[in-house]
Amino acid sequence: NLPDPNLTPEFTNSYEIGGEFGFLNNRVNLELAYYTQKTTGQTVSISTSQATGYSSALINAGTLENTGFEFDLKTTPVKLANGFTWDFNVNFSQVDNKVLELYQGINELNLSNYYGLTSDASLGQVFATVGEQYPVIKAIAYKRDPQGRVIVNSQTGYPTVATGLKTIGQSNPKYRLGLTTSLKYKGFGFNAVAEYRAGNYVYHGLASTMWFTGVASATAGYGRERFVFPNSVIQNADGTFTPNTTVTVKDGGLGAWDSNLRRYGENFVTSAAFWKLREIAFTYD
Repeated sequence: NLPDPNLTPEFTNSYEIGGEFGFLNNRVNLELAYYTQKTTGQTVSISTSQATGYSSALINAGTLENTGFEFDLKTTPVKLANGFTWDFNVNFSQVDNKVLELYQGINELNLSNYYGLTSDASLGQVFATVGEQYPVIKAIAYKRDPQGRVIVNSQTGYPTVATGLKTIGQSNPKYRLGLTTSLKYKGFGFNAVAEYRAGNYVYHGLASTMWFTGVASATAGYGRERFVFPNSVIQNADGTFTPNTTVTVKDGGLGAWDSNLRRYGENFVTSAAFWKLREIAFTYD
């Protein structure tokens, strides 16, 4: 790794405004905050040609702006004289980050390739792009007609490649939600914690490998036989499109799933949204 000889420190300036509010003798408490921060000289490692004698370089990538808000709501919906209480808390945050400027005035910077791919490196890549969220996943995609149907070759039945890489979306969660609940009565307690994250995407390198080895469910979906690519069309000479119902792919086995369909990285990029039940506890004190 070669550090840029002109490497400078990374600085972040942040501003935040917020408030705390309590209601009903503090049975309802709310904390709100809004912030904005600007990072200059962000330091990242980028890939370089190994012909230089180095595989990567450490540089000041550019300027990044983050804005967001968060709130934390703590409530006690039930509080009885016999000692039974129920507490329920919610916290939520939304984060927007945007690239304002990049290294030496360029518009886009390739940060890394997923999964250590070599000849298939463009299956999924991470970029910092001026004016877009940071970072974003881009991948090789199918060429589609205006209705979103995949255009296939009229002779081979295989999909055609779209020009350039398709921007799928950012890899960092935009939304985070946390939920906690607690019930207490005469020393007995029940506690649960759940979490939700959304607004981002993930590339599955393992899925690509499973297509290559033929152990993914998709590769067996047509019984290893030739098939018509679903929801596909054939482009006519006059620029119109005809639904494809007869032209099958040339090979239902390795030739289709590895040599052709596996190179479309969009097959392996999905929403990264998830719910997670982090903890359930029954206690006695």
